[in-house]
Amino acid sequence: MEGGDIDRDRCGRGSTAGIRQMQSEKKVNLTINSYQDDTGTIAALASVQKAEKLIHAMNVNKEYAPILGDPKFISSSIKFALGEDNEYFKNGLAVSLQTLGGSGALRVGFTLINKFYDGKKIVFIPNPSWKYHERIIRSTGLEVSTYKYYDPMTKDVDFNSMMEDIKKMPDRSIILFNACGHDPTGMDPTKKQWAEISTQIKSKNILAVLDMPVQGLASGDPERDAFAVRKFVADGNKIMFTLSFSRSMCLYGERPGCLCILVNSKDEAAKLSSQLKMIIRGLYSNPPVNGSRIVVKVLEDPGLRMDWRSELREMADRLVAVRRAFKQSMIQLGSKVNWDHFDRSVGLVTMCGLSLEQIEKLMKEHFVFLNPSGRMVISALNSKNIDYVTRSFHEVTK
Repeated sequence: MEGGDIDRDRCGRGSTAGIRQMQSEKKVNLTINSYQDDTGTIAALASVQKAEKLIHAMNVNKEYAPILGDPKFISSSIKFALGEDNEYFKNGLAVSLQTLGGSGALRVGFTLINKFYDGKKIVFIPNPSWKYHERIIRSTGLEVSTYKYYDPMTKDVDFNSMMEDIKKMPDRSIILFNACGHDPTGMDPTKKQWAEISTQIKSKNILAVLDMPVQGLASGDPERDAFAVRKFVADGNKIMFTLSFSRSMCLYGERPGCLCILVNSKDEAAKLSSQLKMIIRGLYSNPPVNGSRIVVKVLEDPGLRMDWRSELREMADRLVAVRRAFKQSMIQLGSKVNWDHFDRSVGLVTMCGLSLEQIEKLMKEHFVFLNPSGRMVISALNSKNIDYVTRSFHEVTK
């Protein structure tokens, strides 16, 4: 699966420490992978703060959580991802556990796959992909290959090439998808395309791993963002999915994540849970309790849940507004570059479309920092810096 692939070495490079050390009043860092509000700070959600106060008033202890995590957190998370009436969940066939964020869910999940999956132990990841996907997968001993996902020329999902690559994959292999808000491109398949992907995956009996760290933050609608996961489940695919509230609730330091594997029998569920406990015991023993309690309080309290859904919509709407403002500013500056992909991308990140040479010039001459792949964190743009950033972009793309 060569030809036209994005340079993966460039995607993996970048010096966060170097950017932090750079001293300049003009410096704008578009690499910080967290939601920032218009003041340039990590948002603190009012719903989360209310939940924390309620928890503190309960005077709860800090006893260890069970190895698989807080049952209330697990239940709330899986219902949030799959829907309240999902049959797998209601029948005890959604084997689920609390993890150390989405990264921890991936690490546990792929460790389980390497130990017990009896299919082809090669994981196909999108090109490009979040730079830590490959590192996490290889750390478990699994092989990694890629499939085409994004066309740098059209700056959109390369659906036809993706489907061709999926057709070439060995039966019963493993494929990884971003369920929504694809990182690093911000480009997701349409619902129709997801349906076609699901059909193709099932025809080859491929195990699908869907990584969903931004449910609700991609579009502002958690149900819409869960479409791919729910479609794969409805179609009867073999799937494993991850979920994280680090970004959607701005709980980055709390690491509230979840892993779910769908099985066909309660006997299989019991055996799988036992194996997962042994894996976790050898990694970190127990997940933290504070973040999970916050998530449960927000999801299970009707008032807090409504408040949080409103804040989630506001965050997603702000990301849309920033994208539009960026594009409009570039047009007003007289840019001859087509910036329409900013209208199509969703979530925290997008691929700006600049060449490596243009990015280096942007950093060296204007102190605007991007990942060398062109990945930029949209929420890092705000009313104070967007004019400077767009002028800088215009200078290097003339």
